[in-house]
Amino acid sequence: MELITAKHVITIDHDPIADGAVAIDGSTIAAVGTAEKLKTQYPNATIRNFDNHVLMPGLVNAHAHLDLTHFLGDDSNFVNWLVSMLKYQRGTQMAQLIPAIQRGMKQVIDSGTTCVGDFASSEATFQLAKEMGIRTVIFPSIAGGPGTLSQDRYESALALVEKYLDEHDPTIHAGLGPFAPYLLSRHLLRVTSQHAKELGVPLMVHATESFSEMEFFFDSQGAIGTELFPSIGWGNDLPPAFRKTPIQYLNDIGFLDASPTIIGGIHLGARDFTLLARHMCRVVFCPRANQLFSHGKFPWNKLHDNGIPVALGTEATTQPPDFNLWQEMKTALEGTLSTDTPTAKDLMHMATMGGARALGLEHRIGSLTVGKSADVIVVDAPQMADAHFLYDALIRQTTPLHVRLSMVNGHILKNQTP
Repeated sequence: MELITAKHVITIDHDPIADGAVAIDGSTIAAVGTAEKLKTQYPNATIRNFDNHVLMPGLVNAHAHLDLTHFLGDDSNFVNWLVSMLKYQRGTQMAQLIPAIQRGMKQVIDSGTTCVGDFASSEATFQLAKEMGIRTVIFPSIAGGPGTLSQDRYESALALVEKYLDEHDPTIHAGLGPFAPYLLSRHLLRVTSQHAKELGVPLMVHATESFSEMEFFFDSQGAIGTELFPSIGWGNDLPPAFRKTPIQYLNDIGFLDASPTIIGGIHLGARDFTLLARHMCRVVFCPRANQLFSHGKFPWNKLHDNGIPVALGTEATTQPPDFNLWQEMKTALEGTLSTDTPTAKDLMHMATMGGARALGLEHRIGSLTVGKSADVIVVDAPQMADAHFLYDALIRQTTPLHVRLSMVNGHILKNQTP
């Protein structure tokens, strides 16, 4: 038995505990409470004491592209970035991808993120996640291409998911990741969602993310057809206008029946909120990507009012890409990216329990709760006048350099105790 004590303990599902502690038995959280109480309860436990620090659940980055860590894309606009990203993935050899993924995972660990949802372009991500010990939900990416390429990518993704489901690794999880509704046929989208439901794995898709996407779905016009389609070998023969939002389209083809997580969720109509809530979907907000491409206001208040869980992700759009979830929280807190900006406490929930829900792991991680996996971090306590400002000060002041301890499933990944 091991006790980790700290000046502040943030549990997420309850109020912070002053002079608190967490008892860890192997890979599992055994108790949470005041340090005094747990020291009495477990007199023979090994104690790690952090006098001026915060003990909390590890952050959960619900969406990233770790294989793009070395990618410098065309960020002049969103579609140009997509074109350059897809071209980069097609032309990059495995020998180049592996160090990129390794560097991305190291950034994730250093920043205090203990779980990441990754859209992966190869099996290397599964293998490297095992080696580095980070909890990962890997979505082999399925995107369009000429001829049978879309079908081939789908079959490869399904084979990888089934393979790693059979291995029953406690920290490596798999899901299905159709890239976006405008990059796959309705048949492949429908079949992918059906398989996700049958296998019991999470399903994730980029949708309602940009003005270009909305223009394509409503009017069958714009840069998705004229720039993106030719770049993947589809020519510029556009389908008839759908005259509906991407969410309504996905609902009509049965995709929402698998309760997918939506990356984006920016441009939602009144009916979309009802559909997302009815199908128990989640939404991932990536503040810095939203800011870079001026996607629009994130409808935080309406999602919250409709009971739709929200998580945070990093995408891979910064130059160069980084996977610092603290910076995503800070950008959301300090900016004007959403309607009725969420509070610091809301953002901390999105970066922990919200991410766990988005990845289908809410019963295992996301809060310091007895019985959950010991995915915990310790960071320097922020300077603040009053403990009531703990969440706000923590978000504004914390950087990866302030992360002292990071643990996944009871195993230490980072230990830089002062």
